[in-house]
Amino acid sequence: MPINASLIEKCKNEDRKAQFELYRECYGQMMQVALRYQNNKEDAQALVNQGLLKVFNALTNNKYDGATPFEFWMRRIMINTMIDEYRRSKKHVENMQEVEDIQTLNSQAGTSLNEADVNLDAEELRLMIEKLPELSQKVFNLCVLDGYEYSEASEMLGIAESTIRWHVHNSRQKLKKMITEAINSEKRMAL
Repeated sequence: MPINASLIEKCKNEDRKAQFELYRECYGQMMQVALRYQNNKEDAQALVNQGLLKVFNALTNNKYDGATPFEFWMRRIMINTMIDEYRRSKKHVENMQEVEDIQTLNSQAGTSLNEADVNLDAEELRLMIEKLPELSQKVFNLCVLDGYEYSEASEMLGIAESTIRWHVHNSRQKLKKMITEAINSEKRMAL
């Protein structure tokens, strides 16, 4: 979704029609980002609006210099908006769960995860990620889906890098188990 440079310039000059056009063009993609961090659609919509307002304010204040592609710059603002909201709403510290033993999980699985590539669609995987505990979900999204380094995620969320690593590892193990169960369920239904 490359954004026209003249549209960006018009937004910098507070052209409301251009802002509305940019909003329409970016809303869908930003909503996809928001839904990875918020399970509730209404909350995700509110955060998209909040994030896009930050984008418009940053453009008006000439904080976008064009050094990076606009889409990446805007996405970063959206992700930071999600993380800021998470920090504000954080009311309790998550209890740490024991890390599952990889060998036990693999021996119980009895199937290759490559089958998951064929049998699972993106929506099913998104629903599985939503089943993870809230903090694990946020860490997994940041590090695995959005490509942030562990150190960056640690700084964003204000937790130790070792905790970030644990959440990524634990999330992968839980997802692996959910995927294996889904594949086995499909196999049983096919019989």
